[in-house]
Amino acid sequence: MLVIHTATRADAHLLVAMICEFAEFERQLEHVVITPEDLVRDGLGTSSRVHALVAEWDGQPAGYAFYFFT
Repeated sequence: MLVIHTATRADAHLLVAMICEFAEFERQLEHVVITPEDLVRDGLGTSSRVHALVAEWDGQPAGYAFYFFT
């Protein structure tokens, strides 16, 4: 079953891993410089303008989305 939840600080390592997997697929891994600490500081804090979702299929990570309001 598909479950989508708002990403939290606890998801930072997972999100960075999925970002790296996608970058590797696109042959752009050398351009990824984000760390879980960067993501917690800049993207998953209470005052962040960037938001993230994590999708799980049968309890396993299946995808992610970052979004912001303009």
